[in-house]
Amino acid sequence: MAEDIKLEQNQAFLKAVAENRVKQARIAGDGTIVVDAARGSLTSVDIADIDLVLGFSDGTFIIIPNGALDAAANVPHTVAFSTGKESLIDLFHLAGLSGPAPSAR
Repeated sequence: MAEDIKLEQNQAFLKAVAENRVKQARIAGDGTIVVDAARGSLTSVDIADIDLVLGFSDGTFIIIPNGALDAAANVPHTVAFSTGKESLIDLFHLAGLSGPAPSAR
């Protein structure tokens, strides 16, 4: 069952790449990681090497370069979604979950 879910997510990611629906988060001048999507539409958080890959309900993915590495090292970063903010470490703890619960913030 878990393998089937992971396979579906991988296939969705590859399709998104082919359709140019994969973006990279940008870094603001103050170091905030800016994600141009609503937190409520976040459906998956995955680790790809040292990066964090966020999947959204519209089929887009946003990559946070070095996100997994920074979170594992407890480097404090704020991630700014279009609807609010969350810590990078909190997002990291959602890795591997499908349909992450809404942020408490």
